[in-house]
Amino acid sequence: MLEIDDLTFGWRTILFRHVSARLNPGDFIWLQGENGCGKTTLLQIMSGMIPHFSRGQVLEGDVRIENSSVLVNPPKTFFPRIAYLPCRNPEFYLFNETLEQEMHLIQAMLPNMDISIRWSKIFRFFPVLESLAQKIYHNMNPLEIRLVLMTVYYLQNAQLYFMDEVFTGLSYAQCDLWIQFLMHLVQDGCAVVIATHEFFYKKALVWKIQDQTLVIN
Repeated sequence: MLEIDDLTFGWRTILFRHVSARLNPGDFIWLQGENGCGKTTLLQIMSGMIPHFSRGQVLEGDVRIENSSVLVNPPKTFFPRIAYLPCRNPEFYLFNETLEQEMHLIQAMLPNMDISIRWSKIFRFFPVLESLAQKIYHNMNPLEIRLVLMTVYYLQNAQLYFMDEVFTGLSYAQCDLWIQFLMHLVQDGCAVVIATHEFFYKKALVWKIQDQTLVIN
């Protein structure tokens, strides 16, 4: 689904060098590393946020989705396959004022897909979505907006999920629901990469940024 080929990146200093890795359907990746090692940056590169919205001083190598370069082609090229969930300000990635409005937009943009089927699936994991559908984002807390953004990506039938500290602030029960849903994604053939310091699903494959390289366990 995605291939990282000899990637080197840095801002004022190099974060990682000569990183190569592959994401396959059904992969569940736990991205680890010390604060400041480049976890968020790697997620942003794989999702196309870098270099199209910001760029470091050093960017070499490539990231490809089915042989199309994420670094060369703009993010719209890969719509709706890529889902990027940031740790902060998830509302920036939403277009309307309510989830219900987002659903109407998705159906208009993807007229051949019946989103009601996907809605029923995600609703089984998160019944709270019923109360959020018409709630204005301005009146939501960050956890609710994060859930809404993930729902939008799921309704669009995204296949590659890049998640940055999405468990922050969740209770143990809420984390369990998220993990169950993420397992549903990978069982459905999606690939998930999540950077988190929280306790995580023990069967996930570990990618660790360490000493400016990516160690895969």
